[in-house]
Amino acid sequence: GEISCEGCDPGKYFNRTTGCQNCVPGTFTDAKNQLSCTKCASGTFAAETATAFCTKCSRGKYGQSGPGATSEGDACADCPRGSYMEKGGQVGLEACKLCPKGKWSDQIGLPEASLCVGCGTGRYSNMDGAVAMSACDGCKEGKFSESIGAGSANTCLGCPEGFSQKDIASAYCLPCLPGRFGNVVNQSRCVKCPTGFASEYAESKTCQECAEGRFALD
Repeated sequence: GEISCEGCDPGKYFNRTTGCQNCVPGTFTDAKNQLSCTKCASGTFAAETATAFCTKCSRGKYGQSGPGATSEGDACADCPRGSYMEKGGQVGLEACKLCPKGKWSDQIGLPEASLCVGCGTGRYSNMDGAVAMSACDGCKEGKFSESIGAGSANTCLGCPEGFSQKDIASAYCLPCLPGRFGNVVNQSRCVKCPTGFASEYAESKTCQECAEGRFALD
């Protein structure tokens, strides 16, 4: 006679009438000599027969079905725009993480946070889960920002004295040209020197009075 009983391998179950049988798709056994197969949990699936383990939904997707899914299409759905998923096998839409403030994404199924796109220089966004570049607001006139992926208007800095910026969403300020000056921060335009005063150099913070017998040219 037999010295030992072989038993049923993982991926199979023991039927008292017919012996070892394959687990059907959507089910598995991960040990020998099981009397029944177990349904794949939510967030996993088994497309083949005789499966010893279920496959997790891949990164960028979340489990959307109940137990026993037989395909990734049945078991998993892409995280929506403005979100990502860095771990496989997570269940429920709420498991998708939102792109953080200062970033956005118009793509579905992102597998990692680094694929969320940062707002460009001169812009910021204080919104989580933004789905378009239009969520990035521009720094106001008289301000600038060199930061990428800024999550607050606080990253917009005022143009220093002697500089100005008339445009929104700028990464820099422009120096006041000779004949103009800027004596305050946050200026959108440099001021023309008044009659009888002049500024010889760029970035001037003040104008100097013309010496007696001289006058300022426009």
